[in-house]
Amino acid sequence: IAVHVLPWPSLTVCWVPSITGENVKVDGSSDENVTTHRILVGCNAEASGNEQYISLCSVNLPNENENESKNSTKYAANMKNIGRYTQRSTIQRMKIMPQRPELVASITASGDVIIINTGDANRENGNEFKLELTLKGHTNEGYGLDWSSKNKGRLLSSCEDTVICLWDIESNGGKSGGIVAEINPVRRFRGHKKSVGDVRWHHREEHVFGSVSDDCMLALWDTRVSGDNVPSQQTKGHDSDINCLDFSKFDDNYLVTGGGNSTVYLWDRRRLKSKTHEFKHHSGGILQLHWCPFQRNVFCTSSEDTKVCIWDIDKIGIEQTPEEALDGAPELLFLHSGHTEAVFDVSWNPDQDWTLASTAEDNVVQIWSVAMPIRA
Repeated sequence: IAVHVLPWPSLTVCWVPSITGENVKVDGSSDENVTTHRILVGCNAEASGNEQYISLCSVNLPNENENESKNSTKYAANMKNIGRYTQRSTIQRMKIMPQRPELVASITASGDVIIINTGDANRENGNEFKLELTLKGHTNEGYGLDWSSKNKGRLLSSCEDTVICLWDIESNGGKSGGIVAEINPVRRFRGHKKSVGDVRWHHREEHVFGSVSDDCMLALWDTRVSGDNVPSQQTKGHDSDINCLDFSKFDDNYLVTGGGNSTVYLWDRRRLKSKTHEFKHHSGGILQLHWCPFQRNVFCTSSEDTKVCIWDIDKIGIEQTPEEALDGAPELLFLHSGHTEAVFDVSWNPDQDWTLASTAEDNVVQIWSVAMPIRA
């Protein structure tokens, strides 16, 4: 649908959910087939002296029916910057607070977590966003970041220093210092022996979260337990570094993990000692994965092999003809091959089903959709 070339690569991309529940029609347009969406990217300069910044962009997209028509190309548009926040350290990952979508958390290469306010009333010098909070608890490069969908203001972060930090920005535990508040973590979890690549809250059980690490371990934690050094469940998840995980949004027991050796595994919390299924197609390390927000059986993965795969767990084990098998496993629903270098991140659009955005090492952010006949 749209291709946007950045001056530098973005390691992360994130759709901004509509606050009103409906996307605003394009300004000045009477075309009912188009809506305006917002998306966040982080631009990371590779040369010293250049700016690193979080950019909030708007993009006009054809609605679902129009997107399938032969005339959909007339609606394609590049992303337009409508605000940004400039910082010194590399932006590793961004997450939007579910209860307050104007608040964006970003974890940086320094290990600091910053919270900015992207609301229209919170800007300086025109389009520059204000810094709300700085969260200091890590001592090395940051990787994992996730807001709780159940407890407003609760945030998890993970880092190369092997530590997982739990933050609560609603508890007002910070000290303003006259300009910007700094908040210390509520708790630190130290169960991993190597860098913690990702951390995610369970979508329905507010006290449960998971983490994955370069120590090859998948760990599940319960914040109701007083000990901070031993997870409630753990298993050797992969034979190499584990980069990412996500819990199903519809099934309390399912989660998926992605490894540095191209492996993608499905797990059942009730039988965590062994994986439930392995998804085979990628030929490079898995950099990110996300369950679909609107379809219980679908998730996506992005990889160093330049591909984004969309998987359907309901199709596991379906018999194939030899010709069908040439296209991949039956559970491989869709393959996006638009990038030329490693795909760092991928994001489902929460306001338009089957529309995604992906960002890659080739400095390109692509917005694309899954064709109607292929959808699960």
